[in-house]
Amino acid sequence: MKLLTRAGSFSRFYSLKVAPRVKATAAPAGVPPHPQDLETTKGASSFKITRGIEAVGGQLSVTATRENLAYTVECLRDDVEILMEFLLNVTTAPEFRRWEVADLQPQLRIDKTVAFQNPQTRVIENLHAAAYRNALANSLYCPDY
Repeated sequence: MKLLTRAGSFSRFYSLKVAPRVKATAAPAGVPPHPQDLETTKGASSFKITRGIEAVGGQLSVTATRENLAYTVECLRDDVEILMEFLLNVTTAPEFRRWEVADLQPQLRIDKTVAFQNPQTRVIENLHAAAYRNALANSLYCPDY
């Protein structure tokens, strides 16, 4: 099951602050999420989400692009209801706790450094900055603070 959302094409705050955070928490495809990879939500802690997904043999992954976030849940048909609860929490009720965001800072810097070593990434980021005036002009990578 896949859930697509518009990712910040109409919100400067979202595209500058939240989208890089969500992208940073996304585990690579095929890798099960770890508690430190997921954000805490109002309905469940990151530990509870991870254990619940693992208990049914499911997989949750997030893919972030400039315009969309795709949350993908893979599980057996009988376990869809269980994972829908976790998907609902992750997509509609995230809590960005100060210490969780602080723990991601080093990973965000590494991701940005690695990405900008690729000339194609740099060109695409600069083209979007020049071509658009709305949130699509914002980088996919978190600015340095």
